[in-house]
Amino acid sequence: MEQFSVSIKGVLKVNDKFLLRRNERGEFELLGGRLEKSDVSLKQRLKTEFLEESGIKVKVLEAREPWLYQVGTGRVVIVPFVCSCLNIPDKLEDGDGGTLHWINSDQINNLFMPQGYKNTINGVTPRTSSSLPAKKFFKIIHDYIDYKYCVRICLKHDEEILFCEALQSDNFINNSILEIIYKNLECHGRIKFQSVMINNSHDTVTLNYIME
Repeated sequence: MEQFSVSIKGVLKVNDKFLLRRNERGEFELLGGRLEKSDVSLKQRLKTEFLEESGIKVKVLEAREPWLYQVGTGRVVIVPFVCSCLNIPDKLEDGDGGTLHWINSDQINNLFMPQGYKNTINGVTPRTSSSLPAKKFFKIIHDYIDYKYCVRICLKHDEEILFCEALQSDNFINNSILEIIYKNLECHGRIKFQSVMINNSHDTVTLNYIME
């Protein structure tokens, strides 16, 4: 089965402003980072990334709908969470070399930022997005390994499994993960994202959906 990078991102809103990072591609993005081999908790990975990238301590709340992201030839599954702030330092500084910005909610749609991030912030079904690779990086981490997982998409209705398949590279042509599910179903009820689970012993991340 194919394997993909999985990146955990956080939606942090304070006083009607969202915290965003400007990256090596000049794009705005949500703070967060990729799952690593030692991770047993997606929420803990996100807490660590916020501390490293901003010095902010956050409480990680509910997950929002995941989406597919292609950067050059690399394929990534983005798993966003809503966060609340526990502590903000007097000065924000990105430990990975980017710049941090508090952006008003009414400015989000006009930013140079992948559509999937905008959809996540606005609370709508996120679209598959793509970016060109960075020409240079702010920070080189020696011996860094981009760990990859088998990503399974599962749909249940009243505890009955209606669909459970491993994500494939060909799926990235779809507009959203919901579109992948609907293409494989005979019935078209309302589908809602429920949760995400990690199983490090099997190198698997499962995206759980329910049909209401």
